[in-house]
Amino acid sequence: MASVSFKGVFPILITPFDDHGNLDLESFDRTVRFMADIGVNGVTIIGVLGESNRMLDAEREQLNHCRPLEITIAQNAARCRYYETY
Repeated sequence: MASVSFKGVFPILITPFDDHGNLDLESFDRTVRFMADIGVNGVTIIGVLGESNRMLDAEREQLNHCRPLEITIAQNAARCRYYETY
């Protein structure tokens, strides 16, 4: 297994939900893009802000594999890494 360097800034992102309690993937995409634009070294999703233990496995998978996140990661791979913590 390759070692991973955690040098720099790796904010833990909130998990946005809409007014009906559904994942808000549009807001999540904007947040990830903003973090990449301001130059963080990586982002952590489904972190320790309290929502992870309240999310269903299906919701975590949906967020982890959402198309906006995959596109953002691909576009910013050289400057912004992504980590899941659940």
